[in-house]
Amino acid sequence: MTEISSAIDLIDIKKQNLHKSFLHLYSFNWADLDSYFTSLHSSLQSKFNLLQTLSPPPDSTPVPARPELKSFCHSSDRLGRNSFVARSPDQQLILSELPDAYRVAPECPGYGFGCVVGVLQP
Repeated sequence: MTEISSAIDLIDIKKQNLHKSFLHLYSFNWADLDSYFTSLHSSLQSKFNLLQTLSPPPDSTPVPARPELKSFCHSSDRLGRNSFVARSPDQQLILSELPDAYRVAPECPGYGFGCVVGVLQP
């Protein structure tokens, strides 16, 4: 988490360096690129903040995941998992079980991020 936070903090500095480099190009519209990077930075910061709220504190033990949820994760069935989470009457409990369920996913990091994007954001 600290590495991600540090990288996000460096975005503005890197954007300023890029701006200085592109000032040497005459046919370039900096405002368009600046707008794009600002939007991208905002999106990354929002997703990182969401990820932080979903991540348990380092000293906490994960809530054991129910077998159905582990099955979706093990088979990398994102649609089944998202549907299962969305239909659950107690989504907070299901979300607290996800870290344990991700442990059986073949591609754990990408699979977990897919849930954040697929379930929690319209």
